[in-house]
Amino acid sequence: MPCIYTVDEKDKIIHYKINGPVDITTVLDRKKESYNYALKCGIRRFCIDLTEAQNTANIIELYTFAHEETNHLANLRFKMRLALLVLPGDNSFDMLETVMYNAGHQVKQFTDHKEALGYLKVLE
Repeated sequence: MPCIYTVDEKDKIIHYKINGPVDITTVLDRKKESYNYALKCGIRRFCIDLTEAQNTANIIELYTFAHEETNHLANLRFKMRLALLVLPGDNSFDMLETVMYNAGHQVKQFTDHKEALGYLKVLE
């Protein structure tokens, strides 16, 4: 799963571009570096482009990720905002959005990049 992230210093957004199969183990490995950078720089907004990715995680893995693997973010959970950019008609990330939201994360799926950025730029 190739994963590239870039930082928009002006808008304080970390942009992810993920290609290929997405599994939770790889996501955890990839996010550590960017989350540490985000915390250090005070960035709390993430745009995750999944338009070229395929979700391979099952429901149990997604639930575990949302409720257990992100526990270290517990005090930031309500301050962080995630926009998931998916292709129209791709429902494979619906469960990820649901379990993350139910775990207290501010997360929403979009099919339009401008709408995703608008969601991230809303003042909290």
